[in-house]
Amino acid sequence: MVRGERTARAPGPRRGRAAATVAGLCALVLNVGTAAQDVRRAVPLQGRAAQTPAAVELRIRLWAGEGDTRQPISGARVWLHRAEGTPGSSPAIRVVEMREPGTYHAAVVEGGTFELRLGAIGFAPETRLVRAGDADDELDIHLLPAPVPVQELVARVEAERRPERQGHTIHYIELGERASPSTTLADWLAGLPGLELRRRGQGGPQSVAMRGSRPEAVLVILDGMPINDPLTGTADLSGIPTRSLQSATVLLGANAGGGPGATAGLVSLRTRSAPRGMTAALTAGSFGRVGLDLATGSSGRLGTLGVGARLQRSTNDYTFENRVSPTHPLEKRRNADRKDAHVTVSGRLHGLPLRAVGRIDAVDRGSPGRMGTRLFDEARWREVTGQLTLSAKSRGGSELSAGYTHRRQRYTDRRIDREESLSARQIRMQGRWRPGPSSPWLLAGLVGNERVTGDPLEGPSGRWMAGLTASRTLGSPTLEVTPSLSVDVAGGDPAVSPALAVGSRFAERWRAWARAGQAYRIPTFADLYLGSSYQVRPNPDLRPERVELDAEIGLEWSQGSLRARGSGFLRRTTDPIVWLPSSTAVWSARNAGRLRAAGAEAELKLSPAPGWDIRLTGTWMQSRVRFDADRAALPYQPEWSGGVAIERTSGARRALLRLRYTGPRPTSLAATHELPATALVDIAARQNMHVGNADLEIELGIRNLLDTRYELVELFPEPGRQLTVRVGIHARPRPGLPSDRQAGNMHEDGPSFDAGEPTPDPEVPAARPDGDPSDIPLS
Repeated sequence: MVRGERTARAPGPRRGRAAATVAGLCALVLNVGTAAQDVRRAVPLQGRAAQTPAAVELRIRLWAGEGDTRQPISGARVWLHRAEGTPGSSPAIRVVEMREPGTYHAAVVEGGTFELRLGAIGFAPETRLVRAGDADDELDIHLLPAPVPVQELVARVEAERRPERQGHTIHYIELGERASPSTTLADWLAGLPGLELRRRGQGGPQSVAMRGSRPEAVLVILDGMPINDPLTGTADLSGIPTRSLQSATVLLGANAGGGPGATAGLVSLRTRSAPRGMTAALTAGSFGRVGLDLATGSSGRLGTLGVGARLQRSTNDYTFENRVSPTHPLEKRRNADRKDAHVTVSGRLHGLPLRAVGRIDAVDRGSPGRMGTRLFDEARWREVTGQLTLSAKSRGGSELSAGYTHRRQRYTDRRIDREESLSARQIRMQGRWRPGPSSPWLLAGLVGNERVTGDPLEGPSGRWMAGLTASRTLGSPTLEVTPSLSVDVAGGDPAVSPALAVGSRFAERWRAWARAGQAYRIPTFADLYLGSSYQVRPNPDLRPERVELDAEIGLEWSQGSLRARGSGFLRRTTDPIVWLPSSTAVWSARNAGRLRAAGAEAELKLSPAPGWDIRLTGTWMQSRVRFDADRAALPYQPEWSGGVAIERTSGARRALLRLRYTGPRPTSLAATHELPATALVDIAARQNMHVGNADLEIELGIRNLLDTRYELVELFPEPGRQLTVRVGIHARPRPGLPSDRQAGNMHEDGPSFDAGEPTPDPEVPAARPDGDPSDIPLS
């Protein structure tokens, strides 16, 4: 590697120090101010020729610090311009950051002289002269610290992006960007305050509940399309590989703007676009888990295209203590095996703000019953889901999306010669429109149709839904008031849901928000028409459940690398839909009298030293269902839960230690029995390496390190300690000579730009504060 010598430095005023950032986790953004210092270096770029002799591959590594303490600089903007006075002037080439932190890559014309411009917040901007040619292909560049005053910039970002302007607590997660012992999406989300995991043993369906709700009160949308089962209303997150997702945005609290169903909260998922080149990964773990991931992506004259596939299987034949049997013998879990197959295709056309995503997710799993019974040892559940979505976004904040989902399900039990099939289709179109980028008005609407056909249904199988939401933001930079009104019609039942949100930054380090609103949820097809089994009866007379009041108030304080946030919530629901047995053990859905949930959440984040991040969370909640004069606790809702996560980042190494506590929880409305409290310890580590023209990633995760035996649902045992090892490699393409059209921008996703300030890549989310509501429906 060649390290250039500094030849000149123009004096300039230093700027004040920015607030300390979380080392290794927060992406650095571009310093958009005018460069106060102009440092020019003449560095001979020694590059080996690519397959086309007229092109050279350039790799740049940016570092902060020296020696053992140096850290890679991620999130910087690196640009190449034709130097003044050289022939063949062309638009700027933006250098792409690779998977290895702090490493940037581009293709340049051999023999040309280029001006290399570097910008990263907190560091002095630099400009170097680079000549293409000779023998080595890497540059090591150390940027000098240059404190930058960003108080005004932070205030502007908070006003535009912070979720408190909507009054909701929002969590944003970049999936796959850090070491994690979580093997499923539901396990990722269960670590957030206010969320609880529901699962019937290893390999079974998984869902989440929010703030004292049931799972069917949480709406989950994937690329704009709901994935909640129209039959049951619950979203099974076990059928969505975490590695196929770019991000997850979690909104806590009722959200009428997302349509009927988000009475407790909403989860918005975004499919990941495959990076350029070839990616392959092999996963192996406990209980016979084996998985293979393949992905490839390319960018050409027309646009970008990415394809990903995942195959996985597991036996899940773990041992458990059968506490139903008088002797409590150790038995092996039977018929809990699982096979998954997933394919994703995403693409966009250059010059058009249109993105297309197609997915096929297939699951074949056993459906074992509770411990103590062998009745379901031959029961199987198969589901195949296909989804296609098209979305378009404008720079002014308007967007439009349309999607189609087809789901086929089949349940078989050869022991009793039983087979049932279901088919569900969903069509949905939605959009939001803002008159201008700075307009306080925002309109959002949706229209959709869902249809379910199959053996177990005894009634109509289709219904339409439509909704319109309008909101207007009033106030000043220190105080915002946002009233909104939603009008929805679903299944012939109209509903009007007003909401009011207030956000305030009343001091430099303090922020407060509050919200009050309404929402509703219509009965599912199973609630109304499921009745093929002699133990189940339909109830077509059910009324929609109505959230009369969903309120939240929160307060946040931050200073430097320390941030503390707390919020309290209250939700009152009339006519909640619950399934209850009769005196003859026949189950049916009923409208209970009232459901009341209240609680408080707290979160503390701090970075005591460079590379260290600590997060503490705690939740207290009470959820009660009232039948006439009787009140009962909602099943499986703990009053206390919390956790501690400690993460260490050092260059390309990451490590995580996580502790999660879940308090006792009742197993039925009668509260005759409760599951004991559990405490789980997880650890994970990740190492990234650069090998030739490829990036190597090795990840190790251990869930339930202390081998605790527990149950999330009564009599469905969970496994003990689980070990997972993942090895992945990403081979980057060796670029050839760029064409005239491609020379303006070698970025892998997006159209060509002028030499000035580029438009952000729509495929790669920009660095954002924790909790960005840009991908969720209007509240």
